[in-house]
Amino acid sequence: FFSGQTGGNFEFSGGMPFEGGGGGGQRRGRASSGPFSFGGGSSGGMPFGGMPFGGAGGAGGMPFGGMPFGAAGGGGGMPFGGMPFGGDFQGGGRPGFDGGAGGGAGGRRGAPAEAFYAKDSGVSELGGSKFPGKDAKHTWLVEFFAPWCGHCQKLRPTWVKLPAALKGLAKVGAVDCDKDKGRCTKEGAESFPTIRLYKAGGRGVEEYAGEQTGKALHDWVVEHLPAEVVNLRTPKQLEDFRGGPCATSGSGCCAVLLTDKYDTSPLYKTLSVTHHPALAFAEARASNQKLGALLGVSSFPTLLVLCGEKRTEYDGEMKAAALGEFLGKFAKQKRRK
Repeated sequence: FFSGQTGGNFEFSGGMPFEGGGGGGQRRGRASSGPFSFGGGSSGGMPFGGMPFGGAGGAGGMPFGGMPFGAAGGGGGMPFGGMPFGGDFQGGGRPGFDGGAGGGAGGRRGAPAEAFYAKDSGVSELGGSKFPGKDAKHTWLVEFFAPWCGHCQKLRPTWVKLPAALKGLAKVGAVDCDKDKGRCTKEGAESFPTIRLYKAGGRGVEEYAGEQTGKALHDWVVEHLPAEVVNLRTPKQLEDFRGGPCATSGSGCCAVLLTDKYDTSPLYKTLSVTHHPALAFAEARASNQKLGALLGVSSFPTLLVLCGEKRTEYDGEMKAAALGEFLGKFAKQKRRK
């Protein structure tokens, strides 16, 4: 910070030559001759990369008899993130006395950095205490990234499509390792991007090492989804299931899917984990006619909820939201002891 110079012909520009520097003190005409000269004030705070941290501006004109009649310096600019390191606003200096002009305003308000993933992208920002742990209700696909990483920037357009592609199966999130070095160190994410699947309920963690394409990532997640589904093949297995896991579940109820498929669907896997242990889950595959007859089912697929001897058949769409709502009503029930 500088005060005015005798002679009155000097003014000081604001800080370093980056956008956002404080303005220089104004010069009001030429200085009068003799011992009294009234120069301009000095600049406001110095900027840093366009984000002004602005301290107080410089002093106003030259002193008269040892007392400064110049203006106060310009106010400091708003700093990065909106927290004031100098003044809160970009105020200019007060008018100087008899020719000394006030100091210029501080730098312009610093704009917050743009998020790597927009809030409406469907990608959840994770970090700190917001991270899937052993009690997580959902399975999470997580990317550990750094904004400056070229591979991360290349992956971004693909990553923002995954929340929709995996809807009902897994949540999608990302950790900015520049912001949260502690979390990334704890998770051992040393290269970028690092991609992992955190299974619901602490059922394990898988690390991805395949192609970074939407289809490859989607198929990998589906393959590694956790499940709590019992495969029923015989009437004896059905009887044991109803008397065991079904009767002892949190609600005393169970879901049984009779399907014409040979593999458990990704959606049914996810539902079984989401509602565990409130509901027990089982399925009879490949159009099992014997089990279908025992349960009064003749068409496939058919989803039943069994609560003791009570039987409820689902008649809605086989969609995540509708199925979740239907099963959730039974999961909220408390088992009679």
